[in-house]
Amino acid sequence: MKIIDFHTHPYIEQTENIKNYPVMEQNGFSLQRQELEALGLTAIAGSVIYRRSESNLANMQEANRIAFAIQDTHPDFYIPGIQINPIYMKESCETVEKAYKKGVRLIGELTPYTFGQWEYHTCGEIFALAQDLGMVVSCHPTNEEDMRKTLAAFPRLTIIFAHPGEKPAFTAHLERMKDYKNMYLDISGTGIFRYGLLRYGIDMVGKERFLFGSDFPTCNPGGYIGSVQFEKIKEDELEHLFYKNAERILGL
Repeated sequence: MKIIDFHTHPYIEQTENIKNYPVMEQNGFSLQRQELEALGLTAIAGSVIYRRSESNLANMQEANRIAFAIQDTHPDFYIPGIQINPIYMKESCETVEKAYKKGVRLIGELTPYTFGQWEYHTCGEIFALAQDLGMVVSCHPTNEEDMRKTLAAFPRLTIIFAHPGEKPAFTAHLERMKDYKNMYLDISGTGIFRYGLLRYGIDMVGKERFLFGSDFPTCNPGGYIGSVQFEKIKEDELEHLFYKNAERILGL
């Protein structure tokens, strides 16, 4: 079965490697790909987090340059997600247009806490452009008011929030998903190790609203694959989670 990891942060140099422990020390992307394919992943998606120094326009642009470079050398495996920032509205809109022309349909995962402190509802022109182009935005959760305000302001924009979290956070995600049909959730980060979470979520909002993600290399993708496979979910539900939902929303 195909498996698309919708939430990753690939890297070329160690300054983009968001590992927590001294693993994956090699530079370049080829060995990362070999290890991920050996695990069973058939494609990965997501943004580069560039952390050479503090947040600024040059670092945002460098992260996008790296993402495009990986796409150029591994177009059959890596689905790039670009970085934007409402602090740099004009440049971000230009980046969205450039990405669209290159066939890129994913923005994010956006992490406002690493690219300056801002909220998603302030991305007006950028998200309006993404909505018109039919692009998809992957977002690290912020706060309830910001997330709801953003979902309501851009009803035709597919927005994926990451990380189920513990039960209170996951329950809040599900309530938001019931209210806004343009919201999806990827299962990366905290949460999926709580047995039964995925079965409960699918029963609440349906198999079409979840995407497989790991947050590699911060997290071990093998643990997420195992957690999903051990859940009491049907084959068709498994297919939607592992690849069908990602293929549908990204137009693959």
